Amino acid sequence: MPPPLAPLPALLFNVPPQEAGSFTSNDVAIIGGGFSALATLANIVQRRDKPMSICVVARGGLRDFGPAYSTPRHEHLLNVRAGGMSLWLDNPAHFAEWCKAEGIDGASPAAFMPRVVYHKYLQEILDSTLALAKEKFITVTVLDDVAVAVNSGYAVSLQSGRIVQAKHIVLALGNSLRAQQQADIAGLVTDPWHYDYTQLPANGAVAVIGSGLTAVDAMISLLTAGWQGKIICLSGHALLPRPHLDMVDATRMPKLMAQDFVDKPLSKLLHNLRAVAKPLGAEWPYAIDALRPLTQIIWRNLAPHDRTRLAGRHFALWNIHRHRAAPEIYRQLDAAMKRGQLQLVKAHATGYAPENGGIKISLQRGNHMHVDRAFVCTGIGYGAGENPLLRAMMQASLLPQDGMTADETFRVGGTESRGIYALGAPLFGQLFETTAVPELRMQADKIARVLAAHI
Repeated sequence: MPPPLAPLPALLFNVPPQEAGSFTSNDVAIIGGGFSALATLANIVQRRDKPMSICVVARGGLRDFGPAYSTPRHEHLLNVRAGGMSLWLDNPAHFAEWCKAEGIDGASPAAFMPRVVYHKYLQEILDSTLALAKEKFITVTVLDDVAVAVNSGYAVSLQSGRIVQAKHIVLALGNSLRAQQQADIAGLVTDPWHYDYTQLPANGAVAVIGSGLTAVDAMISLLTAGWQGKIICLSGHALLPRPHLDMVDATRMPKLMAQDFVDKPLSKLLHNLRAVAKPLGAEWPYAIDALRPLTQIIWRNLAPHDRTRLAGRHFALWNIHRHRAAPEIYRQLDAAMKRGQLQLVKAHATGYAPENGGIKISLQRGNHMHVDRAFVCTGIGYGAGENPLLRAMMQASLLPQDGMTADETFRVGGTESRGIYALGAPLFGQLFETTAVPELRMQADKIARVLAAHI
């Protein structure tokens, strides 16, 4: 553990001298404000029995729990059944039981609940966590700010000029959404969760860029709002997430043998998976779900060139089968495709410009199209280099230049990173499944066990 660092000159942090005096010292700094940050904080407080200090740094504070969970729209459903969405690793039924206790309509472990309900669940966990922290004399400070740099003494420089000193740092940064990198252009929508769909023209055409779960949110909101015009969905593969089964029968889950999938070339692995899925017919999702407990072991033992192929050429196909949509959502999209309102187009958007009150979308090979609105839903940027803070930490040798790595407690690798932990999307590469709630709650639990016990 690095020794505490005294306040350093303002120039070292690139902040104005008059603001450099705003300096706080903490046992743990959690950087991020989404599910990962809340799960880490809640688990530390739950396990800690002695006083300590925790500072959470996040744009907006701990309020939205990530973009997708901040949606106020009831048509935006979770893409995992309620029985799999507990924040607590050791109480997997917690969310489903909470829904039942709240008397929420349609609640059951098998239901795909609205994300506004899940947001309320997370808010109640935050409230109870802060109350428990007060009882245990654990100081929790939440700063509405942005971390821009970390030095080798674990002083975190914030956008406001404040400095947060910590003995340990948890990078709970969540997903870097590529759409947020777009310029501010009238008619270009990069936040489909908070857009006012009543502002659309009566009819015409809109484009949805991307075809993953974020794009599904935009398209389902267009349909729910009664949009009568064309919806043109552009993506490199023009494939939508497949639907979950309406009902799940655990007895139908095949028993997969690890030796058929681990330490196999990717071609053989996929061949064996197809052999299991084909006899199941329409119930093929059982095969994908049965593979999940083996996924990290398979990934860890794949040859480097097969990892590259799976994360590149086969990634879209894996995602549409693995990260599926609620069946009631998929039925609405399927109906829109059958009546000709929703069209999937295999194309890459290369640029956007305002044109005649709408948007001109440039496509590859010099083609373009005009639409009234364009919803940019291009998904997650998995690379650590896509996040400015992580890039700065790589340059400071706090993180390895060739990608994030972490040990079994999720302490990251780097020449100066003995007290830095990470979870979620930045670990993609070392891990394959790392952005869904079951993985995140396990990672948060392991990090919290270490920090609660050893500070």
